[in-house]
Amino acid sequence: MGRRIVVAEDDPQLLELLSFVLEMEGYEVEPAEDGDQAIELIRRATPDVLISDLEMPLRDGISLLHWVRGEAKLELPVLILTARSRRSAEEDARLAGADRVLVKPVEMPVILRHLADLLGR
Repeated sequence: MGRRIVVAEDDPQLLELLSFVLEMEGYEVEPAEDGDQAIELIRRATPDVLISDLEMPLRDGISLLHWVRGEAKLELPVLILTARSRRSAEEDARLAGADRVLVKPVEMPVILRHLADLLGR
């Protein structure tokens, strides 16, 4: 069985694309439409990595990161995707505990390369 990834993304088309490509690469994907759904999935079983959009309804990526690093005290790798290209958005995500921040649109091979690096393969 592949490594388990929780993907939190409020854009249904991007969530479907990420899930499809990651599953084709052998990962087990748990999709979440927002940060609250991601937390429920993480509570059930800690994934090997979290991929999250920065801006989502209910609980955004920064708030999700605060929960992962603070309340849950998890050390899992976190890859943040953001449409905000401002340097402050990237800095905010890194300060909150993101391991990597990629600005959308981003090619799938770039995401896969960063993911493999985060997972040490």
